[in-house]
Parts: sequence; C-alpha cells; structure tokens
Amino acid sequence: MLGEAPMKMKYVQKESDFTEDMTPIILAAHKNNYEILKLLLQKGHPIPKPHDVRCTCNECAEGYRTDALRHSRQRLNVYRALASPSLIMLSSDDPILTAFQLSWELRGLSTLENEFKSEYEQLSKQCKKFASDLLSHTRGTRELQVILNHSDDMVESATSSNSLARLKLAIKYHQKEFVSQPNCQQLLSSMWYEGFPSWRRKHWAVKVLICASIALAFPLLGICYLCAPKSSLGKLIRKPFLKFICHTTSYLFFLALLYLASNPSLVGDEADDRPDQQGPVPNTVEWMIFVWVLGMIWGEIKQLWEAGLKEYISDQWNVMDFIMNSLYVATIALRVVSYIKFKDETLTGIHPRSTWQADHPTLVAEGLFATANIFSSLRVIFLFTSNSHLGPLQISLGRMGFDIVKVLFIYFLVLFAFANGLNQLYFPYNNMNGSLQTDGNDYYCYGVRCHDQNNAFSSLWETLQALFWSLFGLVNLYVTKVENAQGYKHAFTEFVGTWMFGAYNVIALIVLLNMLIAMMNNSYQHIADHADTEWKFARTKLWLSYFEEGGTLPPPFNIVPSPKFFWYTIMWVKNSCSEICNFRKKQLNRMRSIGKMTAVKLRKDMAYKDVIQNLVRRYIANEIRDRESSEGLCEDDINELKQDISSFRYEMLALLKSDGGEGGPDSLQDERPSRRKRRTGKYSLEALSQPRSRSMNNLDRLEEHPAVDETDSAKACLSRPLAAAAVRSVFPVLEQRQRNVMNGQVAGAADRTWSRGNPGGGLQDGNPLLLQTERVSSMGRISRTFVTLASPVLGRRRRQQRKGLDEEEDTELGAMSRTNRNFANENDMGSVFTCAPITEIDDSAEEEASHDEENSSSESASRHEVV
Repeated sequence: MLGEAPMKMKYVQKESDFTEDMTPIILAAHKNNYEILKLLLQKGHPIPKPHDVRCTCNECAEGYRTDALRHSRQRLNVYRALASPSLIMLSSDDPILTAFQLSWELRGLSTLENEFKSEYEQLSKQCKKFASDLLSHTRGTRELQVILNHSDDMVESATSSNSLARLKLAIKYHQKEFVSQPNCQQLLSSMWYEGFPSWRRKHWAVKVLICASIALAFPLLGICYLCAPKSSLGKLIRKPFLKFICHTTSYLFFLALLYLASNPSLVGDEADDRPDQQGPVPNTVEWMIFVWVLGMIWGEIKQLWEAGLKEYISDQWNVMDFIMNSLYVATIALRVVSYIKFKDETLTGIHPRSTWQADHPTLVAEGLFATANIFSSLRVIFLFTSNSHLGPLQISLGRMGFDIVKVLFIYFLVLFAFANGLNQLYFPYNNMNGSLQTDGNDYYCYGVRCHDQNNAFSSLWETLQALFWSLFGLVNLYVTKVENAQGYKHAFTEFVGTWMFGAYNVIALIVLLNMLIAMMNNSYQHIADHADTEWKFARTKLWLSYFEEGGTLPPPFNIVPSPKFFWYTIMWVKNSCSEICNFRKKQLNRMRSIGKMTAVKLRKDMAYKDVIQNLVRRYIANEIRDRESSEGLCEDDINELKQDISSFRYEMLALLKSDGGEGGPDSLQDERPSRRKRRTGKYSLEALSQPRSRSMNNLDRLEEHPAVDETDSAKACLSRPLAAAAVRSVFPVLEQRQRNVMNGQVAGAADRTWSRGNPGGGLQDGNPLLLQTERVSSMGRISRTFVTLASPVLGRRRRQQRKGLDEEEDTELGAMSRTNRNFANENDMGSVFTCAPITEIDDSAEEEASHDEENSSSESASRHEVV
C-alpha cells in the first residue's frame, strides 16, 4: 500500500553458548579433558593468571566500571580452569605445591568475594583432594619420604635428611586431607614410635607400665644427656616418643608444685604470720616454681628464635604459653618489689592484711599468680590431642570457644542497650543510702553484691553488673521496686522497669543462649563428621613439635649448661676467628660448601621429579580406569561400531545400485558378496520393508529394559529406551527410502532436478548418476545419525554380551572366530545389523572379494566426479 510505511526486518543474532572470555583451553580445563589440554598447551595456548582481587590497574578498573558482574565471573572462570587437576599436572613441575598454593589462594578469595564464596570454597576443596589423591598413589616408604622431605631451600635440603619440609608446608596451608592421608600417617607413626616397633600391639597395661617407668626415670635420663649426649642413654631421650613422655612428666610435676604452693601446710612450710607479711620471702616450693618458670621461658625463647614471630603466633597454644609466662613474670616482679619495699617490716612490726591498701603489690601479685595457675591447668588439654578419644573432644572445645566469642559481640550490645535504659530510668532514685553491713566495722554497701541488694541500677557500672549476674539467677526482682521518701510508690516507673528487666532476660536467656547452644552443637557435629581428619591433623602438629632436633630436655634441665653447649660455643668462636684471619680461605670454603649443597639439592630434585612423574602417571591411569568403568562405552567399541556402520553403508549402496541398474532387484542374487558382505551377511529388502521385523521386536524388548542409573550426567551414556527410540527412528527412514526406490519416486525427483538444471534437455527415466549420488548421500546421513544416537547402547550391550555368554551359546558358536561372534550374536541391538541370515565365510573367494571391493570404490569415485 502507498500510505503504509515499509516493514522493517528485524534480525535477531543467535546468542553463543559461552561467554566471550571462554577460550577453548579454559573450556577444556573446565571439562578436565587431559588429551585436549595437552594438545592446546603444546600449541602454545596458556591460561593467563588473573589479576589480584585488590588490583587497581587500568584494566581491572575498566572492568569493574563497565560490568562488575562479568569481571567477577571472568575471574571465577579462570580460577575454575586453573583448579583443574589435568591442567595442574600438565603445566606445573610440582603439582603438589601448586595445589597447595592455589587452594590457599582460593580460600582467601572466598572471604573477599562473598558473592561467590561457595564456588571458591568448592574449588579449594578440589585442589586439596587432588593433592591428597596424588599422595595416595605412593607405593613405598622411599617415595613417601622423597615427597614429604622435599624442600625448595637449598640449605635445608642439603643439611637435613628428614626435615619433613613438605609436610610442614601442608600444615601451613591447612591441607588437612593431605596430612591425614593414610600413607602420610603411616610414615609419621613409624617415626613417632621409633625404638618401639611393637608398641601398638602391646596390651594397655603394659603400655601404662612402660610410660610410668620412663616418667620416673626422666631425671636420670636428663642427667645422662647433660653429661654424655652421644651415649646410648643420651640418644634414647632424643626419640620423639620418649621426649614427649619426659616433657609431659615435667609439666605434671610443675602442676603438682602449684598445688603445693596453695597448700603449704602439706609440706610443713607455713609460718603463723606469713599471710600478714607484706613482702614475704619465697619458700622452697616457690623457689622450685621459679626455676621451672625460667625453664619454660627459655624454651619459648628458643622456639620463637627458630620458628620466627609470624609462625610462632600462628599457633594458639604458643599464644596461651606467652600469656601464662607473662603472668608468672609479672608475679615474680611484684614479689621482688614487695620484698624490697617492705624488707624492714620485722623491725617496724607486722600489719594485719585487713589494713593493706587495695593496690598493694603483694595483693596484685597473688591475683596474677592465681590467674596464671588457671592457664597452667588448662594447658594440659593440649596433651589430649595424642589420644584418639579425647582428641576430637578437645578440638570441638576449641571451635566452641570461637562460637562463644562471636555470640558475645551480640550479647554485649544487648547488655549495654538495656543497661543504658535502666540506668536512665532509675538514677534519680539513687538516695545513696545503702544497707548497713556489720563485720566489726560499720559501713554501707551498695549494689547487687550486698547481702541486701539495693540501688542495683543507680549507675551504669552497677547496672551492667546486675544485668550480667541476672543471667545466672543471682538478682532478685525487688531491685526494680521504687519508693520515695514519703513512702509513696511510683507504679508506672516500677512497671516500665520491670518490663525492661524481663525483656532483657527473654532476649539474653531464650534467644541468645539458645542460639549459642545451636552454634556449639553445629561445631561439635562438624568435628564429629570429620573426626578422623581433624584429629589426625591436630595430632600431626603435636608430633612435629617433638620431631625437631632442639628442645630435647624439659624444664628445668634445659637451663643447665651442658658440655655440648660449651663445645658448640668454643667451635663457634674458633670458626669466627679463623674466618676473620683468613678471608680468602673463608670464601673458598664457602664456595666449596655451596657447590656441595647444590649437588645434593640437584640430586634430590631429580629424585623428586621422578617420583612426581610416577604419581602423575598412576593418577591418570586410575582416572581412565574409573572413567571406563563408570561409562558404558570405550574406544574399542567405537571402532567396532564404525566398522559395522561402514559395512552396512556399503551393503545398502550395493543394494540400491542393483535396484537402479539393468538387472533390477533380481540382480542382487547374481552378485558375488564382497568381504564385508561375507562377514556381516546380506540384508534383504524384505527385512527392511516388513512393518514388524525381528529388529523391531528386539527394539520393543530393549525399551522394556530398565534404564541405566545416570549417577553422573557428564559420564553416563544414553538410557536403553532412549537409544531404542533413536534406532526406531532410523527404520522408517530406511523403509520409506526403499519404498521410494521401488515406486520410482526418487527417480522422478532426480529427473525433475536434472531437467531444472538442464533446460535444454533431459532424460526420460532420470539421470542414473544423480540418482545413485542422491542415494549414497542419503544413506550417509542415515548412518551418521544412527552412529550418534545408538553407539552408547550398542557398546554397552556388546560388553554385556561378551561377559554373559553361557556354555550353550559357546557351543553353538564354537566354530566361529571372536570377530565373527561379535557381529553374529543375536542381541537386542545386534539384530539391527543382522536382519537377514548370516552367510559363512568363503576363504577361497578372498581375492575375488577384494577385486569386487576395488571396483565398487572406483565406480563410486567416478560417479562423484561426473556429478
């Protein structure tokens, strides 16, 4: 129409299945396809490492500005590719170290990228599992020692043979699966019980007797090590298990001294006037405690020097030891100050304790000493880690402590809010008239800590105390009562105060306390579900602290200078003087030592690379076996299926050729069978054209078969009913094609096509070359469709058939070869290719069959050239 606007065509561009950043190598890494990744890496297609999440470069700034979601998703896709086990094995010389570092990095990203926290945590667990799986393929102690003792430090690698550097690195990166792996734990157990090879097979009573004997003999062992560290007894105490028993015995003896210090009457060292002395002289038990404290402080200083500050404070038990030792040092310092300040007390007279000031040094020292005793007693929980029953409980208590800290933040907010409200309501009623307390001296008491609770909300501090102790039922409700000087009650003020006090108890007791219980229950359940892994990881950290060379003697023997100490000091001074005097000789010796260490490091690196290559090879072989067992198709089945389809195609080509040639359908019987015909048998036209053939009946039975359990969508094959339906969809095409050939419809279509392509002329009966070409292409499409849809089921059925042949079938097919048996067995899917009876192989016609095959291929090539 003239008045109408022209219609605009709208073109919709088809959206891609993947984003723009999805390269082939990233996609292959996501699928964990080892073969494709290997080809792409050989062609030089690396995966670029993404920028740091805090990066402020122009590229990252532009990405966040234009599309922040796409930028974050691109980083996630790259890290998902980098976490692929196949990519790690192909691109890294040290897959275990790469997995450690990548899992630690992904763990940090999970806290920074909270939106994708679950994805990053899953990738981190994947890297941890890969490192643990690699370690599980070790086949001997030597390979395991090479892996766990490998170190990148040249000095450590050359000087120490059992440094367990890789295991310490795994603990640093929190690789709990790697540390708790059975192979790793087996090696650690053999090292821990060195000298006691049959310890685990002994009866528990024998174990207790041996431990008690070593505990009683530890002073003798300590003296022997001080006098002769290279003797047999001196070397015995250096065993990790004996060292642990000696240190435990020393600490238990220290706890016994603390108990005696609070009960001096048990040792008969108590003066009548000692409690009233402002600067008392230490008694025998306190002097022994002082010596033990010096030994513990010296041991912590050595540990801090060897490990470094960062690694030292990373362990919570070291922080607890530091607090405990600090309290003891403060106690000793205040006791010294009290002694110096009040040393002339005996001349001026002893003053009763009740007359001392509140900030008296002795009183403060006693308070700090009591607090240090609590930390010292709780420190014993660390020893529970060595027991399989108490270890998980101790770990659960640690996690519950973190839950308590998290809940306390919310509780303090609620506490301060209600304390501020109650104080605002009640502070005008503070008449400063507390209850009278009589204990020889009359004084007034204010607050809930009095015998008669009063003025509980008179100040913010008193209100905080009253609300806190109300959690334990120690505050009565009458603290909310209001009464003026004339005796009149303020009912509304009492009502509001009572309501606020009740609301606080509801929130604190019912809500927060039950939430804390739920969180603690969740923490305990998490540890219980992973009890074996958590306990073995904690026990390994305990064992490693006793594998070190230093710290052999426990307190107080470690503060006694030994002959070894004097010998090392003399040698250090001698070497220092010789180096100063002979500078050139010093450089030469240093170069020689560096050369030796480099050689040792190179030899160990070569051994480590060999072991890593073996582990990778075993890992890949195991993954291939698992994949083949889970999938229903293998490479041999695919090759066999290709041969069957190729034979089927050539048979159909020959069939259609005979039908379209001069001889017609009857010429097929005069044609000599080729090699593939003789192997697979002839396919008759009646077998394809019958509506209910034997193949269709078999397909019915195939559809009734239960489907395959598809546990993994990436590996499971097509179910049997789906494959049967796919095969069923091929038969109508074949039947329709056959009917068209017999009725001449294809020939007529070819004639019309030939006439349109040649306006000046044509053929009455159609172009035979075009007809044959059209038939060949149609059969090619049909065969390709059949291969795509039916190959998984066909491979599975053939494997089941090969495994399930009974004696009766072996008897019937005993004269046939293995190859012919695979094609001739009458199964559900095999009948698709064996619609007609199978002819036997005529070995005498081998040359004639090959000649027919060559002629057929040459004729097909000539037809294609003409078209």
